[in-house]
Amino acid sequence: NYFGTAPGTAPATMSTMLSNHDSFAGDRAMDQFNGDEAQYKLAAATYLLQPGTPFIYYGEEIGMRGGSLSGDPKLRTPMSWTSSNIGSSGFTTGTPFRALSTNVATNNVQSQQAAGSLLNWYKAVIAVRQAQPALRGGAHVSATAAGTTLSLQRETVGQRAVVMINYGSGAALISAGGLPANGVLTSVFPPNGSNANTDAGGNVSVSVPRQSVQVFVIAI
Repeated sequence: NYFGTAPGTAPATMSTMLSNHDSFAGDRAMDQFNGDEAQYKLAAATYLLQPGTPFIYYGEEIGMRGGSLSGDPKLRTPMSWTSSNIGSSGFTTGTPFRALSTNVATNNVQSQQAAGSLLNWYKAVIAVRQAQPALRGGAHVSATAAGTTLSLQRETVGQRAVVMINYGSGAALISAGGLPANGVLTSVFPPNGSNANTDAGGNVSVSVPRQSVQVFVIAI
């Protein structure tokens, strides 16, 4: 299992996901979060920044809900490409094979091109994962959950990544330890984030805004 992988080595392949096409695994993510996009984004960041191979079920990246159906078909509605033709949502010029997602009018690829959209959030988180070696293929080093916060670290040769997530409704101080002493944690997410400094003991505490993610990297 990847939690037991030695630091600096690639973790074993493991799939991570929020949902899939089988009803026994639960509803589509937007239904599970009852339309709460802020919590949805945090859930996406949580698994996209963890070790393993993330799987994004089609439509998850635009917040598709299930259809007005039951069982597995509820989760397997046509992809919501546009809202211009509610009869097919850009999926086909003909008649779709089953009912569309219930939020096709608001959550479709066309509407999700806007800045700040769920789709662009997914793109940004995936981009930082791909850009940082420790996030792309690093081993799991540590994780600490406290209250409504999570702090986790991943490491590969030459780099340690620190991910801090605040799921709560107010700002929270999140700590991490075991880092290089008196070092600089370079902020890589969000784009306008500030760097942080470790103390002589290799510890750092960062004030993380409500319902947000901070990602740092440091050379080792």
